[in-house]
Amino acid sequence: MNALLWMALSAGVASAAQEPPPSQEEPSALERIERDVAAVVERARKSVVQVTVRCAAMVDRMPVSETVKLSGVVYSEDGVILTDAGGLDSAVEVRVTLPEGHETFATVVAVDPQTSIGVLRIKATGLTPAEFTDSPEIRQGSFAVVVGNPMGLRGSSSVGFLSGTGRSIVCRGRRFDDMLQLTTSVQPGDCGGFVADARGRLIGMVHSNHVSRALDPASMSILMLLGKNGANFMQAGIQMTAFATPSSVVRMVAERILKYGRMVRGWAGLSVRPIDLSKREQLDLPPGHGGEIFSVDKSGPARKAGLKRGDILLSFDGEPVSDLQALRWKVQRIEEPRDVKVVILRGDERLEKNLRVELEPQP
Repeated sequence: MNALLWMALSAGVASAAQEPPPSQEEPSALERIERDVAAVVERARKSVVQVTVRCAAMVDRMPVSETVKLSGVVYSEDGVILTDAGGLDSAVEVRVTLPEGHETFATVVAVDPQTSIGVLRIKATGLTPAEFTDSPEIRQGSFAVVVGNPMGLRGSSSVGFLSGTGRSIVCRGRRFDDMLQLTTSVQPGDCGGFVADARGRLIGMVHSNHVSRALDPASMSILMLLGKNGANFMQAGIQMTAFATPSSVVRMVAERILKYGRMVRGWAGLSVRPIDLSKREQLDLPPGHGGEIFSVDKSGPARKAGLKRGDILLSFDGEPVSDLQALRWKVQRIEEPRDVKVVILRGDERLEKNLRVELEPQP
């Protein structure tokens, strides 16, 4: 059992032991926890579906068909479903099983490879859409209740905690930023599942389950992806870590795809990292102020604006650069190309540049 959950339950037992036996009108601490968790699961389950994807591919010039079972979240009562994008690009058939067991065919509206989120549409009405949380309410230590379809077992649930935010991981050669890290158990088939807070609201959508082999945390190498193809790589002594896409990202992707028919996000064509201590002292910059540009796309907006690798980005669009995650989010929220003013430090010279943020190129 999860250590923190065991501590919470143990505290409830200790409290109950110090009090007189509860009457029928006064439920025990354990009964209250049980009731509340059950209510969260029941609320989330109404918005969770199973997604069955039949994929086709060519292997050694021979056609191969594979079936993948995922989870999905109801986005709107009129049939919009959000799920993991695994397999949707090569799907020849997609079916959705609703909470009450009814199965129907689905069409793929679009997928966003950068977040691995897919948007489906089915012919249905009266569905129960998930209630999204606001991102400031998602914080480390919060309850994280997962409702999904592990191993094809529809409507299953597990309970844990949100153990980290803003994580960066690399899955199959693609980097995913701003991820939620969970202690909650996640199994093959849970990808695309509902991650709920203590009130049954969506804080994230299950992305993947990774195997960590005591890697150097600074290396950001990963890891083995589970859950997308049903394979089970779990071995004795290997620690599993689950990740989810935050609800704010899930909602933005859904809104953009439904509005434009594809994912649309801003693109500056550069990557920024924290300034190391020695360089910060050399430049006499206060802690938490600025970010170092460590890569610039050859034909991207930053290159056209004259930005270079090694420049220190001090401000973007009139605001000081202090939170790199917030900066990345601000760029991505841009829906149409527009000009922004940036201030950089190059050596000991302070420069102002005009950067035209463009739309991210389509893959």
